[in-house]
Amino acid sequence: MAPLLWFLTFLLLLGVEMLLPGGFYFASLALGALAAAIAALAGGAGAWQAAVFFLATLLAVVAAAPAARRWMRRIPHRPVGFDALPGQRARVIESLDPATGAGRVQVSAGISWLAVSDVPIPAGAWVEVVAVSGTRLRVRPVPSSE
Repeated sequence: MAPLLWFLTFLLLLGVEMLLPGGFYFASLALGALAAAIAALAGGAGAWQAAVFFLATLLAVVAAAPAARRWMRRIPHRPVGFDALPGQRARVIESLDPATGAGRVQVSAGISWLAVSDVPIPAGAWVEVVAVSGTRLRVRPVPSSE
């Protein structure tokens, strides 16, 4: 393979690494392509270039894996979507009646949800989301002192 093709492969893989979160694997492939380009410039045959590409990529993956793991562990897990609802406060906008299962709450994002509770809760009261159950939030009353 011509050195120019290896170099273009290097640039393409580096671009893919920048655009997609690949855990440094595309960057490792890019480094392998760069090493193969250097081998091609040195006059290595196609098999030699492929071997250099493979070995350089493997070496880059092995070298980058511990650093990538440390990098990913430093980012704290933040729940999103439904997983972020438990623990949030909500205001009751339609009284919650455990006998009928009727009632609605509005979470901090301004979104209205059907809600259920084990005890009756009047409209205007504050509740805490305990869990998401299908399309309903399970809530509990928040004492007024909190």
